[in-house]
Amino acid sequence: MLTYQESPSSPFIGSEKIMHERIIQVLKTHSFNVKHLRPLVISSGSRPALALEVEAIDALAVWRALFEHRQTTQHYPLIVHDWGSEDFFSRFYYQEEVSQGLLLNSAPDAIIPQAQQTAIANFLEQEKSADQDYLEDCLPMALEETVVRYGTAPAKAEIDSLIADHHIQSPYDLEQWLWQWELAHFELSRVLAPEFTGYLDWFDPQTPDATILLLPTLHSWQTLAYVHWYGSCRCGTATAMAFLRHWHQRYGTELVCHYGTMLQLESLRLPLNPSAAFQLAWEQVALAPCTTILPGVSLRDHARSLMATPRWFLHERP
Repeated sequence: MLTYQESPSSPFIGSEKIMHERIIQVLKTHSFNVKHLRPLVISSGSRPALALEVEAIDALAVWRALFEHRQTTQHYPLIVHDWGSEDFFSRFYYQEEVSQGLLLNSAPDAIIPQAQQTAIANFLEQEKSADQDYLEDCLPMALEETVVRYGTAPAKAEIDSLIADHHIQSPYDLEQWLWQWELAHFELSRVLAPEFTGYLDWFDPQTPDATILLLPTLHSWQTLAYVHWYGSCRCGTATAMAFLRHWHQRYGTELVCHYGTMLQLESLRLPLNPSAAFQLAWEQVALAPCTTILPGVSLRDHARSLMATPRWFLHERP
């Protein structure tokens, strides 16, 4: 049963009241134990958001119901964790991005159009160049990983020659070359069999209750303009949003959970072929390197994982 109780002096007025009633109507069609629903101010001039508290065990089911009815509520649901602070919409890190030249303005209504004009290709090229100094360190490990998986690997002298001729100039180039080598020498089913996908398991805050924000947008990629993601500190919120928008268009990806340093997403479609999987893996690693660095997963293995699961986990931490 819906156990939502509204105080006699409701904080909702005018258009907020209509929005609130629509959300309650959606929730009443299900048997969720909704504990509290309250309005939140994002910033001056912005449409209000709402915070919905539910039992953690119901959080995903409530999220799906609200996602399916987002056209009715005119708000996108996002499962969050406050980590001891309820200032979900702090503009502090957005202002830092402005001072660094990564954003033109810290207001959500200014960030969204900037993200629409941001090209991810430039960022990806910059990330390739930034990693060039690590190529020599990556080579022995990459070859050892290949031997462990297949019992053989290309000769180091062959790769050294490619490096000398500038055909391989970065860890990305090395992983891409080895990916093509695998595809040329082994059956496709063997190449694409994932080693281990547990590092993509979603984080569980292990709390009895969960908070779902209802944000004034219909698009999940726009939610990062309201709730800052730590990974944006290195690339800029506009760039992070451009990636989410790109993945939504290509894979039907939606952001489900936002835990500060972690983003958890679901995709309707998997990459269609090894080339697409490798490109997607590179996009995710470039945006959030900790996703694979912390569990010690190679770019090739990440590509294999992304062809096997529609659930993504992006992680970037200090």
